[in-house]
Amino acid sequence: MMTDANDPEIANTLPEARRAEALAALDRLMPLLCFVVAVVARLILTEAAIYPGPDDPAFYLKVADNLAAGRGLTIDAIWAYLVPFAAITHPSNEYWMPLPSLVLAPFFAVFGSSFQLAQVIGAFVGALLVPLTWLAARAAYRPQGSWRGLAFFAALLVAVNPLLVYQSVTVDSSVYFSLLGAAALLVAALPATTEQSGQRAALCALAAGLLAGLAYLARSDGLYLVLLLLLWVWWTAPRDRRLPHAVAMAVGAGVVIAPWLLRNELTFGAPFPTPAQILALVPDYPTLFHYGPSAFWDGLAAPGLGEQIALRWQGLSHNLYVLLVQSLFPIAIFGLLGFRYLRSAPVAMLGGLFGLMLLLVSALAFPVLTMHGVFYHAVGAFIPFLTVLSAYGLYRVGRFLGDRMFKEPLFMGVALCMGGLVLVTVQLALAATTAAELHRNLRQDMDFAHGWLTEAGAVAVMSNQPYSLHYETGLPTIALPAGDPPAVAQLAAQRYGVGYLVGFGRFGQYPDALAEAPERFTEAARAGNVWIYRIQRIQ
Repeated sequence: MMTDANDPEIANTLPEARRAEALAALDRLMPLLCFVVAVVARLILTEAAIYPGPDDPAFYLKVADNLAAGRGLTIDAIWAYLVPFAAITHPSNEYWMPLPSLVLAPFFAVFGSSFQLAQVIGAFVGALLVPLTWLAARAAYRPQGSWRGLAFFAALLVAVNPLLVYQSVTVDSSVYFSLLGAAALLVAALPATTEQSGQRAALCALAAGLLAGLAYLARSDGLYLVLLLLLWVWWTAPRDRRLPHAVAMAVGAGVVIAPWLLRNELTFGAPFPTPAQILALVPDYPTLFHYGPSAFWDGLAAPGLGEQIALRWQGLSHNLYVLLVQSLFPIAIFGLLGFRYLRSAPVAMLGGLFGLMLLLVSALAFPVLTMHGVFYHAVGAFIPFLTVLSAYGLYRVGRFLGDRMFKEPLFMGVALCMGGLVLVTVQLALAATTAAELHRNLRQDMDFAHGWLTEAGAVAVMSNQPYSLHYETGLPTIALPAGDPPAVAQLAAQRYGVGYLVGFGRFGQYPDALAEAPERFTEAARAGNVWIYRIQRIQ
């Protein structure tokens, strides 16, 4: 009797079966290897980013610390006066979202509050974008034929992407929004990518809604994502399943978002405490910190139509710079070519629509905010898809040039991709050097301010970096109304019992404007970027 292995029909299938097993093992190994590279790159950069950057990371760290200490969502600093508070200590998250602090708080409760611990958590969270990129590349490339090498290249690009690596270790909301937003897009594209039963497609819609809702808890840009995914489901689902799938996605997002909106309503009297119309219309960043006893625009000139149009053009130009230069230079420009070839892949289409939405909405709706970080902090959710598109576009250009010049399309395509990877890695090394100098200077500035305020016996302070200074010193801190004259800043200080103004660098008209008001502010110390003034009491 012959054994199974000796059966001619079975023996003929063994090489194919073994090849399939080898490829399956390779498909498990490749994303894992890229994930390890990503973790290592991020942990190495923690040696450069030795101090939280201004001002957002300090907020998330302090709220997480307060949560771990049992104080709840509370902060002892006022970042702006868009929402009026009776005291410096107040419920937190009237503007920034809670997820980063909610993630960090349990770790702080167990291991103690630590910037380094938060960096390690961020490094692993950010590294998860890499296997996700590999999955997106597989979905986009497989219909085109051979895909594994290109998917590996795209995943490695994300692993060493300077912007993503930096955001992972600076304890910012960006890393959480990037992972959750990209995951929501990938899951939402699955039903259109593969044939799935109605029940499985509905589960994908529910899961995508949950992920998008969590992305909203990381950054408010998640609301745009929820809307886009609802439209996507309605557009791509079979006609008889559109409504149930859209409802499933809305339920998934609502389960996460609704409790947060209810908390805001009960805490601040509104589900969205910060007035969106002010965020949309402020003419410049310092004006955002205007201090007034009643309406925001009291004493301010309303921005004109021409000024608003110019701001939106500037916002759009800024976003294009972030997208093409900071996100993936110089490979990003090939994303348009990649989209041309891959647009039939649902994951490429949905990812591209999301990138376009972020680019336009942030610039046209909130131009001043987008020029001060809104798009920069949200673009990470699009970078995996931008990388997938750009890598394919670069590869096709290489094949075209290789075929025309050397009659070797494959070699030239691979060579261009490898050159792109080397270039991005060099950029990461240069970024690490720049980051080390930046964070070292931040550390020195905060050390000086902390030491001086301790010797002076300060009780409460005003600053143009209120969260960072509060994180460093533990002192209650309010924002400098940088768009207002010193007389208004003095009123704000008197209102909250603040005796010192500590500034870092230049912000709006400060510190120059203080020289014209010696009866209100008296210079007490100055070192490098730091300037400290005593605030005179109003008699």
